[in-house]
Amino acid sequence: MEFNATFLVSTISFILFVFLMNKIFYEPLTNMICYREKLVNETLNEADGLKRETDAILLDKENKLNKARQDSKSLIAKSIDEASKVSKEATSKAKENSIRKINSQKEDLAVQDQEMRQQLNDSINEISAKIIGKILG
Repeated sequence: MEFNATFLVSTISFILFVFLMNKIFYEPLTNMICYREKLVNETLNEADGLKRETDAILLDKENKLNKARQDSKSLIAKSIDEASKVSKEATSKAKENSIRKINSQKEDLAVQDQEMRQQLNDSINEISAKIIGKILG
């Protein structure tokens, strides 16, 4: 194996080529790859943070909706109870008024019945007296 000038020039050319390729191509390429990896990681971290924030907002929204549903159900139940009480009171008052009117009408009818019976008895007595008067005389 002989070492001559062409071998030495080829070796120096190769080393120079590797050095230049490293400076011109590989170093910028690795820098670009590192920059992109850093950018992707930052974007992923930001996306994870936004996802956590979104999840927290959604959870808060669900909690507020559930609370609003419970509040509305209790309000509806309370309103139904109050309406039921008012309805029962109105029904009770109407019944009492009806019973009073019925009793009043019964009393009026009883008085009228008594008066009619008295008039009938008076008429019967008159007619009887007339009949007896005509028979006797």
